[in-house]
Amino acid sequence: VQHQAVRTVERIVEVPEVQEQIVEVPTVLFEEKVVEVPKVQTLELVRQVARVEVQERLKEVVKPVVQVREVVQEVPQVLTAERLVEVPQVQHVDVVKEVGRPEVRRVAKHVPRIQNEYVERIVEVPAVTIQEQIVEVPQVMREELVKEVPVPQTQFVDKHVEMPVMEYVDRIVEVP
Repeated sequence: VQHQAVRTVERIVEVPEVQEQIVEVPTVLFEEKVVEVPKVQTLELVRQVARVEVQERLKEVVKPVVQVREVVQEVPQVLTAERLVEVPQVQHVDVVKEVGRPEVRRVAKHVPRIQNEYVERIVEVPAVTIQEQIVEVPQVMREELVKEVPVPQTQFVDKHVEMPVMEYVDRIVEVP
């Protein structure tokens, strides 16, 4: 039986160091928006309308007919005939006739007579003097201000930094 000997061999292998680097790639996002587009759609509308049709029908209706028959019947009737007969009668009436008689009277009526007397009087009237001044009126003007604001973007860059490695060396120091 053969024994196989296991040999352990140490090798120095360089393992590459992996660093993760994030690179931002611009992507375009599409946003869809619903927009109504009018479309003409032709529809046929059937409307039923009543049409009047006149049909003549004969309908028999009883119509009463009055037949007049003349019957002569004698009825006694009294007629009164009146005559005018003048009867003299005396009636006394007083007649009063009024006739106007003009009479003129003179009455004195006093009416005041106005006489105007004019007096000159000087009255000072304030005169307004207008002095114009320039007044600044603020007027709003709209200007567009474009302000560029930096957007922070992180970019990873490899930077070599020296890191001190400590090596311990045995040194013998004699102490007196």
